[in-house]
Amino acid sequence: MRPAASDSSAPTRRDLRARQQTAEAARRAERSRAERTRPARPGATRGTAVAARVPLTQRPRQRGGLGVVHRGLGRQVLSVAVLVAVFALVVSVSVPASVFGTPSANAATTGAPLVGSAADTQSFQVSAAAAADDTSRDAYGATSQAEFAAAAAAIQRAAAAKAAKATTAQYANTWNPGIGPVRWPYEVMPKLGPGFGAPATCSTCMSVHQGQDYLAHEGTPMYSIATGVVTKKQQDSYGWGNHLVITSTVNGQTVSFLYAHTQTGSIAVNVGDTVQVGQFIALTGSTGSVTAPHLHLELQLNGTKVNPHTWLQANVTG
Repeated sequence: MRPAASDSSAPTRRDLRARQQTAEAARRAERSRAERTRPARPGATRGTAVAARVPLTQRPRQRGGLGVVHRGLGRQVLSVAVLVAVFALVVSVSVPASVFGTPSANAATTGAPLVGSAADTQSFQVSAAAAADDTSRDAYGATSQAEFAAAAAAIQRAAAAKAAKATTAQYANTWNPGIGPVRWPYEVMPKLGPGFGAPATCSTCMSVHQGQDYLAHEGTPMYSIATGVVTKKQQDSYGWGNHLVITSTVNGQTVSFLYAHTQTGSIAVNVGDTVQVGQFIALTGSTGSVTAPHLHLELQLNGTKVNPHTWLQANVTG
């Protein structure tokens, strides 16, 4: 008995696969049309809306994440290469070639001696006066900070003395216009400072003040109180500084006048000189143990210290 003949209209496996693929393609096409015709979402950016209207077949292909990484890395490498090239160009222009090698190495490389032309050389001329200066260490005596300070102070004192001498020369022939055998030490009397018998004003002074301070300005000229002979002249004394003593005879009594703290180089008389009353003798200064310029005046009457200001008040006439 023969088997029944197969129905020629029954689909084969190949037909089924073809139909399935056709249906899948139709579904994909339908989804594509739906995406192209879908309205833009509220709040979507303009770029998003434009992208929605462009058919998928017309959109540019976007590479995957690996391509983006490669492109960013390439840009960084290119930037670094540009910076290195610029740095190399700056170095080659601003730094001489001899910096990168010793003279012997450069000569061996070029095969020529290191000799430049006369036009390429630089010259510097020094005057004979400048060349004569000795800059060796032995030319200077000061080697410590204290010695340098002392040297600077000495220079300052010398300059002050020079200026004082010039000022002293201006007052050499001037006189206190007072009258009488006893006159005040200043043409115009300044303010009074600590007086005779006052407590000591410094740690190195005596227990009590043994004179009268007249607070005159630096450089104010002072004059001889009475006619007498210069019996002492001393520079740079620690306590009194630059000072002098003039011994006179007033009313039959021996009177010695001490003028202290005078300006350096300003004393216009010397030991043994006879000084007339009212004659210019020195400039007010601040040498010795002082805090400000002034005249410290002491007076000895027959060898005994007395109040100089009180004595002047009693003996100055006119």
